[in-house]
Amino acid sequence: MLYNLAQPGAVIIAPDQLWMSETWAGMLAGAAARGARVAIIAPALANAPVPDAPAMARAHDVLTRLLALRDSLTPALRESGGDLRIGLFAAHASADDVAGRLHEVREGLARYPWIRDVIPFDDKTLAVLGRVERETASDGRDATALAKDEKPHPPQPHRKTQIIARPTAIAALLRQPGWDEILADAMRVQSRQTANFAQRLGGGQAGVDTVATRRADQIMRGYEASIPEAERRRIRPAGGGRSRGPLLYDGAHDVD
Repeated sequence: MLYNLAQPGAVIIAPDQLWMSETWAGMLAGAAARGARVAIIAPALANAPVPDAPAMARAHDVLTRLLALRDSLTPALRESGGDLRIGLFAAHASADDVAGRLHEVREGLARYPWIRDVIPFDDKTLAVLGRVERETASDGRDATALAKDEKPHPPQPHRKTQIIARPTAIAALLRQPGWDEILADAMRVQSRQTANFAQRLGGGQAGVDTVATRRADQIMRGYEASIPEAERRRIRPAGGGRSRGPLLYDGAHDVD
């Protein structure tokens, strides 16, 4: 339903480790043809959590069909303003190299300018990413110091979260004051969660840092409160009642 009712201009970002369903892929391509901006992400072989030959062959077949479908939909995409992009998660920095992974994020944004059209990072936000990268490399408090692998390997995408955002929602959220600092706080908290977990296993009582989550919630509520009434009416149900659905949906399609 979320795919089929997505408005023109909506953004759908759908990463997954196993692209096995032609029906699912077809719904995403259809949303792009109607004007949504769709980004599909699959893991490269080195990054695949399930790298067995049958699964990779099936995913290759589905993604190849999507590429062919994108070419055939070029006139419809041009007319509707939609976009369909198929890419691979092919990170090289090892899972315990947080600074290296942040560096790859910055390099990717520089290499693919279209990402900044979908998620319009400004120079101030990129400077925050650089600062967190330097802090992580130098402060010695990164979570992965307690989670070294015997054999280094590239990161593998296990999180199957999708983002479905109404038109202009992402840009409006990024314009909220303090968004760049919230991003930095979230990255710091994530890098230390494993360390806190290990301390609790060892008998400690390390608390959970919820400040970054609360600040993100405040930004979201501020954005929703700022939407003009005329725009709210555009997404109300046909019966005339007030729409109470999310304006920016971040939901799990599947859970391990």
